[in-house]
Amino acid sequence: PEVARVLWLLESAGAESVSILDGGVPGWIAAGGTLSAAEREPPAAVWVREPRNDRLASRGYVEEHYGEPGFEIIDTRDRSTWEGTPREGGETAGARLGHIPHSLSYDFHAFLLEDDVLRKPEDTRTLFGRFGPRTSSPVDLEWEFIVHDDGFSGEGALGYFLLRRVGIEKVRYYPGGWADWSARSDLPVVRFIDAGEIMERLDREGTSADADQAPPSFVLLDVRHFSAFRRGHLPGAINLYSDGVSDSLDLYVARGWPQIDRTRDPVVTYCYGPECIRSRYAATTAARLGFLNVERFYGGIEEWEDEGGVTVVRPPRP
Repeated sequence: PEVARVLWLLESAGAESVSILDGGVPGWIAAGGTLSAAEREPPAAVWVREPRNDRLASRGYVEEHYGEPGFEIIDTRDRSTWEGTPREGGETAGARLGHIPHSLSYDFHAFLLEDDVLRKPEDTRTLFGRFGPRTSSPVDLEWEFIVHDDGFSGEGALGYFLLRRVGIEKVRYYPGGWADWSARSDLPVVRFIDAGEIMERLDREGTSADADQAPPSFVLLDVRHFSAFRRGHLPGAINLYSDGVSDSLDLYVARGWPQIDRTRDPVVTYCYGPECIRSRYAATTAARLGFLNVERFYGGIEEWEDEGGVTVVRPPRP
């Protein structure tokens, strides 16, 4: 990561040709290269290149483009951290858990072989081209990619370099990363929750399948087709097909949750299960509409029923 960060800095400064030695010093020696201990003074020079601002993503740039068509944000932290799973002693008190709305988690170490030797560029491009929010929805390699890490490790710079190496030109590095984003309490964060957490909340707030009343402290949003919602949904959920979230969520919240504070209270989105990505789009839209704490019930109705959750069956209209 450190070497990749130097490459990013040089390209951002306007350098036209920057390379990294594959395999590093061990690879050089293994290939028959020799090392010198002689000291060498670098020649005096004046840098005349213009900076490449299209290599840098600022916090404002990320805030402007997350969830927009043509952009993908790639988070290089480990998946459990991206999901927002609390770690035993691993998070400071009050730290925000989760990820930037609409971002995807990816481990760029998959691009490396043993001893940090790089895979062939064509193999790497094929590998990355299969990645996406679900198996049947891979990323579009013609889109712009914004890569970031925790703000300290430099793993995002490694991702930047590896994507550039396989011929993806439209890629930026967000060096502030999660540390920079999460430090701002006025920026939205998405995290995953499970069936157990929702059950505890509904029980605590007295929301039952019999009453099917909206829980007072959070918005519960079912983004499946209405026919599926009618056959069985979580107690207190409202049905809003994902395509209509941007147009109708404000209206539904005003009717069912007039007391909700969007800077504090969460909106929870869920769909059929892990292969359904509507909850991802709904979560991003909720963030765009001012909810700062957005939660995705990733397992959806499949996990709910597997965990013994009671569903509400709504009879068909007469």
